[in-house]
Amino acid sequence: SAVGAGGGGTSGKADGGKSKDRYYAELAAWLERHKRYPSQARKMGQEGIVRVRFVIDRTGKVLSHRIESSSGHTALDNAASELLRRASPMPAIPASMGRSRLEIVVPIAYRLR
Repeated sequence: SAVGAGGGGTSGKADGGKSKDRYYAELAAWLERHKRYPSQARKMGQEGIVRVRFVIDRTGKVLSHRIESSSGHTALDNAASELLRRASPMPAIPASMGRSRLEIVVPIAYRLR
């Protein structure tokens, strides 16, 4: 059965990969929206990237998370943990991915503009 591609006209490959990429992009945007820069870290000019690993269930609920690699600043690492708690539940895993849970590692960048 053909999947209606909305105007774009990319044919061939089944939608599986496409919706997965779209889902990861959606997750990244979701996390970005829930991110808060700790005021103390901002004052002190602290920047860094915290790599977090988390597991979500089918509904997008965060089941577990841990800091995979530190930013070098406790305030930013804590902010990343807070972010995951605040952002749960995340967008649900698309049925097309056929997964009941998903483990994801993402870098969360704290950059002063």
